[in-house]
Amino acid sequence: MICVSHDRYFLDKVCDRLVVLPRADDPKAEVLSWSGSFSEYLTWRDETEAMRLAAANAPPPPPPPSAAAADATAAADVAEEKPAGGSSKSGKALSAFETRELARLEAEVEELSEEQDAIQRRINKFDPKKNGYSDLEEWNAELEALAPKMEKAEERWLELAERA
Repeated sequence: MICVSHDRYFLDKVCDRLVVLPRADDPKAEVLSWSGSFSEYLTWRDETEAMRLAAANAPPPPPPPSAAAADATAAADVAEEKPAGGSSKSGKALSAFETRELARLEAEVEELSEEQDAIQRRINKFDPKKNGYSDLEEWNAELEALAPKMEKAEERWLELAERA
C-alpha cells in the first residue's frame, strides 16, 4: 500500500518503510528509501543537515608551514615573552566564576536535553483515544519553548569550553 501524508503521527503508526522524495530546490538530492518511522527520519535529516552546515561553515585548515617557516616561528615564540593570561579573550584562562558556570551549563544542557527527549517520547506515543489533540498542542508548545533555552545554554557552554 502506498500512502502520501505530512501527518507525522499517521506515518509513524502506519508505515514501516518510507520513500522520501527530494525537494524541488535541491537538484543533487536523490530519492531515499528509509526503514523506520517518520520521526526517526526527521531526526536523522535534521542532524545530517546540521553536520553539513557545520562542515560548510568551518574555516579551511591552514596550509602546513614549510620547515624554515616553522623554525622561525618557534624561535620567535621562544624569544618573545607573552604576558600572563594572554592578550586575547579566547586565550584567557577561565575564571573561577566561569569554571562554575561551565559546570552548571553542562548540567543544564543535559537536563534540557532529557526534558526535550521526554516530551518527544510523549509526542511520538500520542494516542488520540487516550489524549486529546489539545495535549499534543501543549507538548509541541513545550518543545518549542525549550529550543531557545537549549540553544542559548549550548552556545555559552561552547564559548566557555573552547577556552577551558
